[in-house]
Order: sequence, then C-alpha cells, then structure tokens
Amino acid sequence: MLWALIGCLIALSLPVRSPLSPVQAIEFPPAKVSQSPLAQTFLKAGIEHFQNEQFAEAIASWQKALDAYTISENGLNQAFILSNLSLAYQRLGQWQKAKATLEQSLNFFNQQTPDFRSAIDWEYYAKALNAKGWFYWRQGQSEQALQAWKQAKLAYESANHFPGIIGSQINQARALQSLGLSVKAQRTLADAQREIQQQTDPQLQVIALQSLGNAFRRVGDLECSQNLLNQSLAIASGSGATASIVNQKLNNSSSSDSPLENAFHRVGDLECPQNLLNQNLAIASESGATAPIANQKLNNSPPPNQHNPTQSSILLDLGNTERAQWEKAVALHLEQVDDYKKAAIAHYQQAATLAASTLPRVQANVNLLSLLVNVKSRENSTTSQWDDVWRLWNTLQSKFAELPLSRSGIEVQLNAVNSMLKLPIIRQSKDTQSVEIRRDLDKILTHTIQQARQLRDPRAESLALGQLGHLYEQKGLLKEHLYKQLEQWDYAKNLTNQAIIIAENIQAPDVLYRWEWQLGRILQHQKTRDEAICFHKEDQKDGEEQKLVVLYRDEVLCAYEQALTSLEKVRKDLLFIDSDVQFSFRDNVEPFYRQYVDLLLQSPNLNDYSLGKTTELIDALQLAELENYLGCKIDPVQISEDRIDKSAAILYPIILDHRLEVILSIPDQLLLKRSSVQLPKVEIEKLTTRLYKNFPLHRSRRYVEQDASQFYDLLIRPLESFLEVDEEWEDSSIKTLVFVLDDGLRNVPMAALWDSNRERYLLERYAIAVAPSLQLVAPEPLTHPLKVLTAGSTEALVNPFQDSNFSPLKNVKNELDAIGFLQKIAKIKVKRLLNEEFTKANLKRQLQVDNFSVIHLASHGVFSSDLSRTFIAMSDDPLFAKDLDSILRTSDIEDSDIEDSDIELLVLSACQTATGDNRATLGLAGLTIRAGARSTLATLWSVDDESTATVMKEFYRQLVQNPDISRGEALRRAQINLWEEGPKQQKDWKRPYFWSPYILVGNWL
Repeated sequence: MLWALIGCLIALSLPVRSPLSPVQAIEFPPAKVSQSPLAQTFLKAGIEHFQNEQFAEAIASWQKALDAYTISENGLNQAFILSNLSLAYQRLGQWQKAKATLEQSLNFFNQQTPDFRSAIDWEYYAKALNAKGWFYWRQGQSEQALQAWKQAKLAYESANHFPGIIGSQINQARALQSLGLSVKAQRTLADAQREIQQQTDPQLQVIALQSLGNAFRRVGDLECSQNLLNQSLAIASGSGATASIVNQKLNNSSSSDSPLENAFHRVGDLECPQNLLNQNLAIASESGATAPIANQKLNNSPPPNQHNPTQSSILLDLGNTERAQWEKAVALHLEQVDDYKKAAIAHYQQAATLAASTLPRVQANVNLLSLLVNVKSRENSTTSQWDDVWRLWNTLQSKFAELPLSRSGIEVQLNAVNSMLKLPIIRQSKDTQSVEIRRDLDKILTHTIQQARQLRDPRAESLALGQLGHLYEQKGLLKEHLYKQLEQWDYAKNLTNQAIIIAENIQAPDVLYRWEWQLGRILQHQKTRDEAICFHKEDQKDGEEQKLVVLYRDEVLCAYEQALTSLEKVRKDLLFIDSDVQFSFRDNVEPFYRQYVDLLLQSPNLNDYSLGKTTELIDALQLAELENYLGCKIDPVQISEDRIDKSAAILYPIILDHRLEVILSIPDQLLLKRSSVQLPKVEIEKLTTRLYKNFPLHRSRRYVEQDASQFYDLLIRPLESFLEVDEEWEDSSIKTLVFVLDDGLRNVPMAALWDSNRERYLLERYAIAVAPSLQLVAPEPLTHPLKVLTAGSTEALVNPFQDSNFSPLKNVKNELDAIGFLQKIAKIKVKRLLNEEFTKANLKRQLQVDNFSVIHLASHGVFSSDLSRTFIAMSDDPLFAKDLDSILRTSDIEDSDIEDSDIELLVLSACQTATGDNRATLGLAGLTIRAGARSTLATLWSVDDESTATVMKEFYRQLVQNPDISRGEALRRAQINLWEEGPKQQKDWKRPYFWSPYILVGNWL
C-alpha cells in the first residue's frame, strides 16, 4: 500500500518529502538493480539532489552512476539514467545534451521486442517517453509533446501502472489546452477522473484528486476543480496524516536494502504534471464553487491534525481558489467579494499552520502576502492600515534564511519581493521605512542571485537578476536628483541585460519577454534616443525583387519589438497553462501591448508602417483577450485580396492613459489615418459608463444625445473628411463602419453616436458592425436561400444566478410567426421550436437533421466577462457558453475546438450584458466563436419584446427580398424602420433605448 502511495505522490506531482515540492525522482527495483553498491550510491545521491532541485549536482551524480552501469553492461539501468539526465538538462536549459541523452535512452527501448517486454521494461519505457514529452513541451512543440504523452500512457497501461496512467492523462490535457483543444482537454481529464473513482485506496485518491482538481482549473472547468479539491481535503481529513508517515519512513531510511528504496520501482516520473503550479505561488488559482459552500465543506470535515503536509497542500490550493474567486468577484462587482477574501485568508493561514517544513509554510504565507497587498491596493488603504502586511513581511524575512537551497526556495523569495514592489508606499515614498524595506529587498535579491549561481541554475539566476533590475527601475522613478535617477536606471539596465543574455542562452522565451519588456521601459525612462536599425522585408507584386526597407527606430521600440517576438512564442501558454487567474492577463500581457502602441504612436518618425504595426498590435490584443477568455487557441482567418470589402472602413479606437487614439483603415484604398485627442482615461471611462447607463433607462433622445455627441466628436469627427467624398453623404463609397473596439468602449452602441452638426445618428449614414478581431472575420455574403431554425419561449425561464425567473416574453410567438410567414413570399426555409420544444436535446437534434445557415433564438440570456456566467435561457436548463459548441456543432472536433460550421448567422434577440460588468460584451464575442457562427446579432440590454419582434421581422424581410444587401445594411434598415413603425403603434420607438442596442458581431456582409 505504501509503495503505491509513493508512486502516486510522484507521478501525480505531489511530494513525498514536502507537499509543495515540484519535482521528485525514482530508483530501480531490486530485481533489476545490478550488484553495484557504488552505482546505487551515486544514483541515490542524484535522486536527493533532483528532489532538492539541485539539478547540476544531480547530473554529476548520475553521470558517475551511468559510468558504473556502463562497466557492468546493464543496459536497462543505463537507459533509465539517461532519461533522468535528459530531464535534469531540460531544467537547466541545456537542450542539446537533453536531446542527446533522451535519444540514447529511447534507442535502447526501441531495440527491444515489445512482445517480450516485462512490466518493468514497459514502465521505464513509459518514463523515457514522458521525458520526451517534457522535452517537446519545453521547446514549445505542443503537438509532439501530446503524441509522446499518448505513447507514455499506453506504455503505462502495459505496465499496469496507475499513477503513470493518470499523470500521462493530465499531461495530455496540458498539451491539448495549449493547442486550443480545450474541449478535448476536459474530456481527457474526465477520463482520468473516472479511473480515479474506481480506486478504493483513499490515500491514492487524495493525491490523484488534488492533482486532477488543479488540472481541471487550468482548462477552465472551475466548478469541477473546486469539487475535486474539496473531495481530496475531505478524504485526507478522514484518513490520517498520510504524508507524515511517508516522510517519517523516508527520513528513517538509510540502508540500500530498506523497503522504501526497494519500492521505487513503483514510483512515477521525475517530472510532475503539476510542477508549474508551484512555480508562481503569488498568482492564485480559479474555482467555480462559492465561498460559503467551500467553507461549509471545510468546517464539516474532521479537525485537521497538527503538521499534516497533505492537508496543508490541499488547503493552499483552496486558498488560491478563493483568491481567484475574489479577483473575479471584484471584476464582476459580485456581492461575495468579502466572503471570498476571508475564505482565502483562512485557507492560507491553515495551510501555513499545518505545514511540516519551512518551504511550504513560507509558500503559504507568501501567497497570503500577495493577497493582502492586492486587497489593500484595491481598497486604497491608508498607511496605518498596512500593519498586518508589515507584520507578515517581517515574519517572512526571518524565515528566508531557513529555506532549502533549491529553485523553489529562490522563487518563493522572488514572489515575496514582487508583492512588496507592488506596494504604493514602496514604489513612491522616500520615508525611512520605505528606504529600509527597499534596502532589505536589495539584500534578498542579491542573495538569491548568489544561491542560483551556487546551484548553477541559469533560469533561477535570470529570474533573480531581472527582479533586481526591476527594483532599481522602481528606485529610478523616485523623485530624486537627476544624477541619482540616471545612476539607478544604469544599474537597472545592466542587471536586465544580464538577465536577458542568460534567458537567451537557455532559450526561455517566457522569461525573456519579461526582461526585454523591462529593458524597453528602462530605456524609455532614460529617454535614450540612440537610433538602431531594424529591418522589414516587403514583398513586391509582379515578380519585382524584394525591397529591404530600413527603418530607423529608437532603442526603446527595438526592445519592445524583441519582447513581442518572445511573447508570441509563449503567449498561448501564459494564457492557458501557467496563469492560474484569468484576469491576470490584464497584468501580464495586456499592458505590454498598450505600452507598445503608445510608443509607436509617439514616435517622431510616425509613418504608414508604424500605423499599420499599431493596428496589428491592437488586433492582436483583441485576439489575445478572446483566447484568454475562452481558454483556447483561435486560428486567425486568412483573407485573400479579392475578398476585401471595398465599401467598408475599419476603425481602431484605443484608450491610453492620457489620450484617445483612433486609427482609420480603408483597406481598398490602402489608407491609414490617425486622430489623437488628449483626454485622461478616467474621463473617458466616466463618459462611457454614463452613456451606457442612460440608454436602458428610457431616457429621451435629447437626454442621451449630449453624451452621444461627445463620443461622435471623439471617434468620428476628426476622421470624417477621409470617410466622405464631399459634403453630400450619399456620394461616399464607404457604406459600412467596422469597429474593433477597445475594452472600455464595447458597451457603447456605436449606431447611436450623434452628429450634432447634421443632427443625425451615425446609423442614418452607415451600417455598423463590431469585429472582436479582424483576424477572426472573413467577409462573405449570406448563402441564399436562407435555412432558418427559430426557437424561443413565451414562458418564465430559469435564471441560474437569480432567485427569481426571467419575465415571460409574450411577443416571442409573434416574432417567430413573422419569420415563418416569410416562407409564403420568398425562398426561405424555416423550422420552429416553441416553449416545451425549446430544449437543448431538440436543438441539437434539429441541427443534426438539417444544415441551417441561420439560428434564431428568442430567449433571455446574459453576456458576461466570466465565461461561466454567459448563458442562454432554455425551457429545460440554461445553455452555457462553454457547452454551446457541443450543441451547435454536429461533428466531432479533431483538429480544433473552433472548427468551421454551417452557421452563418446566430441571432439572439432578447439577451443582455451583465449588470455592472464593463467587459460583458467580451461574452458576446466569445459566444459567437463558441457557436462557430460567422456573425451574431444580439442586444446590449434587454429590450421591449414588442419592438424586438418588429425589428426582427423587418431584418429578415430585407434579407430575403434584397439578397444582394449585407446583413449589416439589413439591420440598419430594420432599425430605421422601427422609427417609422412607432407612431403606428402609438410608441416612441425612436428613443435610442428601443433601437440602438442591436449589435452585429463578426462578418457584416
């Protein structure tokens, strides 16, 4: 039993010696070990070094063991040590040696006849394949890593090795997520969950459930993650101090004949599926359960035993989960903000109390420090309210000297320093306390550099050097004598350059982009304007030779360009794998794009190339945010020149700290123009908030036109002359405006922008569309005749996040009847699902029977910046965005979660954005992509359903009777028609409340 437990601890990434140790090692089974005490001694020493993350020392010991086994001609042991060596070389970034040792190991197994392999042979072969997967993973080759881990799982199955099977499935899910196959990743983890549930050993279940819970969090299934972690804690609380027993036996074992050493043939791989979890402890995790539920489960479990490392580890994960819930609750303005915060604090404190050694205790307290700093910063606490932070910091400082010499020991110190550098008082104040703390931070970072060099660990050294450079960057921002500032920035630049060189040598782009970005900021502070030469190759038409365009740009922009190159190599992994909090995207990635855009637009040599580069960055930012939101990679659409819409103009507004920039692109004319308005970001946000709140309140036209006019003057008027041929609008060749909207502008209905000079809404001149990213839009006309599946309900449907149901939509039947009536006057096929027929099963069944080009859902729904809160109400259960593809897509997904489908238009006629969520329209874009639709027509707020029925009837009439017009133009005509229909119904439907919330996302043709 104990040997199986040890195997599960290591194969599933949880520790034998410490609940938070990210790596473990293995020994050989007695039946296969040669009679070589010297080899065993070196082997054991290497294992100890690897467990302690002393990778260079592990390599030295294993090389000696390899020499001894070579003399004894023990091929299996040689192959096994070679795969271990590969993993150690990978950790140090020595890729050529990692590859060579791995190939030697696999060559041995490939020469074997599979039918004659023993269970031990299969197990060691699986471990070599696992090392192969990690090699490819760390090289950014996720597809090759996936195939290697699939092979490893098959080999583990042949060896009947349960921990290895589960570990391989978790690794596969990691690779699938990186490839954008989040649905497949979840299925793979669900398979692992079923296998764990078949286990009867509670000790194995504790470890497997915890590891699986963390894996589910990475693929975005937060509720499942929370449930699994709570199950793990409940079993651990009732099964005794398992890890303590294991630790005791480990510490008491000294002879090579001890049962524990002999049991290492059941132990898993050196590399653990979850090691990334512990490499960034200051970043929290995500979960789906509410704080009260989590606390209830925790309080109902048996009292934890003192110094129980297993429970401590699980409590740390739960603390991270509640921390993530707090972050999300703050972003979404949820009522449970305080509950999540208190629960996270309690979990961290309990994790620290139960920790059996210094490292996990410090890790729990460092996470607590990070949370407190974020909470205090958001609450704008006064200096006197930071006492608990100072006390915790002083406690941590006294414990740093007790940390083991290891990569984790270094990283936990770096995370603590990073939290302290976020304190406003540390960054801005020159008082005695702040000066002393900065001096302490300097000492800690200098010591971690020395430790990394002692370990001969270049990755840890780069991290420490870069962090020290960041400290001096912050010092340079203090308002001191100019000479002193320049001196601090010189130190910062020197340290950052050292960190960059090391990161380049070990090919670590996830580290490299941080320091290249930091170098760009430092150079900007120094106002260095030494010109550097960057090259850009431009392909010429008609067989002309390529021209080399030499662009003279300053060092700052070159540093940012290099950082962009590094970031693009790892961005998908930062978004889906390493980042445990979705909203950390706004800290780790988004600011980089915005700063780069800001720099480009301030360049004294601003030209068409710079403007084109800026639009690419804005579009890339939108795509990155959507990928982050959906938790999957989205493949950009390639658009050929003959498919460019000659009547469309693209507008890219972006909000910077002190101004609003708008770039106009008219692709057919190769025209790029820019406008810039000096206005603080906070003022723009106030204007957008006021405008969005006023529209749904039935405000009169005059009441909203004042704010709408300001927006017109900001976004449109400076570029008006480039849109119009002359004063007569009708002569313009531009018929459609496509907005790639920045975060703070997405809730504003662009159609309602008011031109006070002409006294017209923007809608009266242009069809309006919104593109989440132009990389996702391939403009193509609708296919005629239309085949429409309509569905909806006139009944009160369930709102999963409210105590009361949605109000009935009495006019839904009229709306669907009006669409169906068009079959009598035009070539259009319509199928209807109403009330009790409006279920997920019926919807999926209809889509399997026929290929509908348009799906029209007349039902309540909510778009939210939280994917788990984006849904459409149905007669049975709500249809959530994460499940939308399983309903609307009828074929199995093989190569992408975002595959092509037959749905050209998805219409959601009664949905709304989440109240208080200024990023809610992100949910609409995400829902469009999840559905596989080319475009989606929806509403920003819940509209009177009688007017909605009128708009929809006219929208479809325009489409079927005028097949040459675009869907954007059809919507424009339907909105204007509502103004004319209002008086007939004795309604004031010209108020923006009724007609302006309709928004077309995606393909506008």
